[in-house]
Amino acid sequence: MKALIATAAMSLATLGFATSASAFTFSPSHTKFKATGQVSLTQNGTTLACTANFRGATSATGREGRIIAANFSGAGGCTAIKANSLPWKVLPTSLSTIKIEQLSLTSPQGLCGPDPVQADLSGGVISFNTTLLPGNCQFSGSLATTPTITIVP
Repeated sequence: MKALIATAAMSLATLGFATSASAFTFSPSHTKFKATGQVSLTQNGTTLACTANFRGATSATGREGRIIAANFSGAGGCTAIKANSLPWKVLPTSLSTIKIEQLSLTSPQGLCGPDPVQADLSGGVISFNTTLLPGNCQFSGSLATTPTITIVP
């Protein structure tokens, strides 16, 4: 009987977790967007300050998004940065945070990632400051979305 109660309790806890994990959605849903701004990528002591241009879309339900293209421009090797393994799945994790799954870049210094990236999304601006492993790359920046993408409960 104790085993049955424990199993039922675990099932209810799992159900509650699944509900809370999917409680957030992107707004607007079913929308293509651009995200543009300044980023910095540091690897092996070399820092590149670049302009990033991402293209993405939110799903019809708004429960996820995808980054389908990422391009970098600027001086000092920025155009040599390449996005790998696109599209990157993007999930809303709270009213102000997202998770970009398996973000991977190739810089002039080598491979960065793939690694999940936690980022803030507030007022339509994606902000992040993370270390991508493997590669020990410091990747930071702020990208404004057009149209403005937000997270709703």
